[in-house]
Amino acid sequence: MAGTNKKGELPGMALVGAGLILVTGTLAGYGLGFLVDKWTHMTPIWAIVGLILGTALGFYDLLLLLRQVTKATELNRAAKSLDVDEKDCDNLHEDKD
Repeated sequence: MAGTNKKGELPGMALVGAGLILVTGTLAGYGLGFLVDKWTHMTPIWAIVGLILGTALGFYDLLLLLRQVTKATELNRAAKSLDVDEKDCDNLHEDKD
């Protein structure tokens, strides 16, 4: 199952992805705002707005990722307590989506 390893712990790649989501959102927002500033020949007002919006969207996307990983972790722990095979747990998770 994506998001957890055999022990039900968060893998390093999910945490790296979380950091990249936040950085990418912030840089993309600033970059788009910077381009709008250059296009409109304005002071860096749009770069600041883009930075704020990019950071906010990055945090929102980070929250969605962490919810998904937490849900996967809870499903794996529940499966272990019921002695359910991990493949069965994957099938249950896919059916709910």
